[in-house]
Amino acid sequence: MAGYSQRGVGKTYISQLLERGLSANAALKWLQEMGAGYRRQEFLADWREAQGAQKARAIGKYVRKDRYPGSACIVETSVKLKERFQHRIVLQLIDITTGQRVEPGYMSFASNSIYTRGEIEAAALQKWNERAMEDPDKYKYLAVGAEYQYTFERGEEE
Repeated sequence: MAGYSQRGVGKTYISQLLERGLSANAALKWLQEMGAGYRRQEFLADWREAQGAQKARAIGKYVRKDRYPGSACIVETSVKLKERFQHRIVLQLIDITTGQRVEPGYMSFASNSIYTRGEIEAAALQKWNERAMEDPDKYKYLAVGAEYQYTFERGEEE
């Protein structure tokens, strides 16, 4: 895996390993066996972040549209974000040419403010569909629905 950050490669598997029910030690051992292991301290920070996202996703779908997501839906991240918050959304998509529903799509958008669930979903739909209209070759799908998942919040700067 030359040329890739081992942490970046490892992070792509963490949520899958969590869903399989592995412990942090077993997950790190599995990553090391696959050649994607990295510093235990960094791995554990990523593991805790993924656990927080998993819990926040389970709670986020129950937030009313006119309410702000509470602290249980906000996950602090060590990733450097340009804005203070990064909202994660699942989109229901249809193919522009056939009108058929396709697999759900995922998107996120950044902001310096926290919004209500309804505002987050409306902004996601608007941003996706604006991009789809501007560049139909790249965005072959229109969003017809959005469901808020959770929000990342930029952690304290070191």
